[in-house]
Amino acid sequence: MELRRFNPKGVDTFREALSVCRDNPEADIPAEMLTSNDLTTLVAPDLHVEPVSFKTKRDAAVYFHKKFVDLPKQTLLEDSGLWSWLSLFYFEVVCPRLNGLRKIRNDYTYVYEAKSMRHFYRHLLFVSWRILDSLPKRSPTASG
Repeated sequence: MELRRFNPKGVDTFREALSVCRDNPEADIPAEMLTSNDLTTLVAPDLHVEPVSFKTKRDAAVYFHKKFVDLPKQTLLEDSGLWSWLSLFYFEVVCPRLNGLRKIRNDYTYVYEAKSMRHFYRHLLFVSWRILDSLPKRSPTASG
């Protein structure tokens, strides 16, 4: 799928969908949000992501490092829409169903809050990428 980012309306809609799922653990977040021109924009340069089931956080970090080599680092550090969109794209990985139900955590687990000193590092996908980016030799091995 072409890599996209949520615009502000998309981020708000994603937050609303998380709230609905939090109240009703059987509910689904509409996948149409991923490609909605009203909620998202394409990332330039053109990049594609594939549905991958990461076994570890390091697997996710390595995947994103390879995929995002052509994106400016500052974009990756600040782009709430991109990381939030990725959370929805990989929602089955970051928030899997157990016995048919999802346990939705706090919004900042899925919605990247780049400007929040209290929350930016709690985003599941961003923090994996950031640790590998900052400490590539100290990052845990794929088995750890």
